[in-house]
Amino acid sequence: MLSLLSDLLNKKPIILQLLKFGCIGALNAALDFILLNLLTETFSIQKGAGLGALNIVSVSAAIIQSYFWNKSWAFVKTGTVSVLKQFTRLVLVGGLGVTAFAAVLVGSQLNYGAAYFAWLLCLYIVLQLGVWASVRGDSVSVPSQSGTRAEFAGFVAVSVIGAGINSLILTGLVAYFGHSLPGISEKLFKNIAKIAATVVSLMWNFVGYKFFVFRK
Repeated sequence: MLSLLSDLLNKKPIILQLLKFGCIGALNAALDFILLNLLTETFSIQKGAGLGALNIVSVSAAIIQSYFWNKSWAFVKTGTVSVLKQFTRLVLVGGLGVTAFAAVLVGSQLNYGAAYFAWLLCLYIVLQLGVWASVRGDSVSVPSQSGTRAEFAGFVAVSVIGAGINSLILTGLVAYFGHSLPGISEKLFKNIAKIAATVVSLMWNFVGYKFFVFRK
């Protein structure tokens, strides 16, 4: 069974790339959400242009993190790493992202303040460094078809468009639907809208990174 799965992943590397990209996306989303909630709580901003501006800051931090993870893990060849070990790596990366993301939603639902998200950010960074150390050695570096500068410029271009999409969807959903759902607090709805914005921008980013930035 494992050998068949290994053969499939070797023949269709995009499957593993999608899985890795999804796990990295969870990591990036967690950082994005933690920072957005930390900033909105610190400055007491939950809607409007101010929310969009703070969202750009949090998205930008996630973009920087995304570059290093995607360049060094998602869109590179994997060495002689077993399927079981690859699965373990996916669980570690994705699990950290999902757990941190869930902690953000709990904090917003319980109306926790900036101190909660500041502590969550510190813990998240420490744990991510540990996960990074465990997965970094699994990949074999392969020179890209374009130079590093061109690659980074392409990454920035794709990511800036993705950040714009993210902020437009977030601010639009909050502006038009933020007060129309009974039983959902303004803070919680902000994060629900952010989920929708993140899903759309992630789809755009994967296509851009796969076919225009990290081409191998």
